[in-house]
Amino acid sequence: MLFDKEWVSWSDWLGFDKVTYLSYEELSFHAQSLGLKSQAEWNEYANSEQFPKNIPKAPQVVYKEWIAWGNFLGTYEFDPISHKFVFCDYEVAKQIAIDLDIKNPKAWYAASKAGLLASNVPSAPNETYKDNGWTGWSDFLGNRQYLSFEEARNYAWSLGFTKKSQWDANKENLPENIPRTPQKVYKNKGWADWHNWLGHRQFLPFKEARNYARSLGFSGTKEWFNFAERPKNIPKYPNKDYKNKGWIDWFDWLGK
Repeated sequence: MLFDKEWVSWSDWLGFDKVTYLSYEELSFHAQSLGLKSQAEWNEYANSEQFPKNIPKAPQVVYKEWIAWGNFLGTYEFDPISHKFVFCDYEVAKQIAIDLDIKNPKAWYAASKAGLLASNVPSAPNETYKDNGWTGWSDFLGNRQYLSFEEARNYAWSLGFTKKSQWDANKENLPENIPRTPQKVYKNKGWADWHNWLGHRQFLPFKEARNYARSLGFSGTKEWFNFAERPKNIPKYPNKDYKNKGWIDWFDWLGK
């Protein structure tokens, strides 16, 4: 090309001054010092006459450190009653840990310190979720291997507990392969309810219970699950309680 030896850049060619943007940390501090609370407020500021030249209008595109607007603007949710920051649910934070492939607490703390976590994700989940789902780092990071539902339920039955409060009071003494929150771990994997989990409800033998179910004349499962007068010795989820004990299918159960 004719100007190969003199060429610098298009900015130089067109007479534009080269702009050096603030670092992500400096810009985030600047944005928070202005009290901006949303992307809409940022966009309004970016289109104002006061907007500095060394700040990009679209920081989410420019900075590789970008996570989210909430993180950038520091917009934590705040509960005016408890005067505490409101963090995301335990399961959401747990999924974030899995998505980031974090394998140990040290890596989690490092990710938090490096700003890889959104502003509503706690740096100390063991404290934040202590009474709201926390069972240990192994479960949080997705490293724990639990027993199958049937095996774990058999263990729960062996404890002789009759109330959920007893389970909660003793869950820190459970073996590593038994979940502290079985209703979450075994959701759609066998979980019915706490009565079924603790085994203190005595159901009729399968054939007697099926005879009762057929006597009701229900045409489908919707009627069965909406039936409020079911005796305590008849399970709501016979497909789970009578599995391998006579259960075939709902047509057989309802006599259709």
